[in-house]
Amino acid sequence: MLFKSKQDEETIKRAQAMYGQGINRGLAGFVPNRKKKRQSQAAARPTVDRILLTTTETLPGQDYTIIDPVCGITSQAQNALADLGASGKQPSGGELKTYTKANASARQVAIERLRAAAKAKGADAVVGMRFDSAVATVNGSQVQTVVAYGTAVKFE
Repeated sequence: MLFKSKQDEETIKRAQAMYGQGINRGLAGFVPNRKKKRQSQAAARPTVDRILLTTTETLPGQDYTIIDPVCGITSQAQNALADLGASGKQPSGGELKTYTKANASARQVAIERLRAAAKAKGADAVVGMRFDSAVATVNGSQVQTVVAYGTAVKFE
């Protein structure tokens, strides 16, 4: 065991020798300041306020003004050969889990970018949201592009 206890002077000296003078004794034990800094930066990242997204063309009972069309787009490359190898392990006609995960991830990125675009225009919501996607081969890698789009609106 590396550390006997958080209060042990010998343990503190050992931690300082490993991590330098900048250590933090937290509830989970010793954490180097550089790791704590990364954690605080991740927590401090600006998050897009929750812009309401709906696939419906109208919001019943809500008056709003149309602002502008908005979209969020992402393109993600995957190595085609690695994916072919992974798909060879799948049963015939089975799900290609690598593609499913990549598609879900791409859709989330596109949605967050759509929300950011709507917020930048001062919108409260996006109505008529849709997805569009395409896959192309570029320099031997498959590139998946996902677009989330809709109409930004401001509540009255």
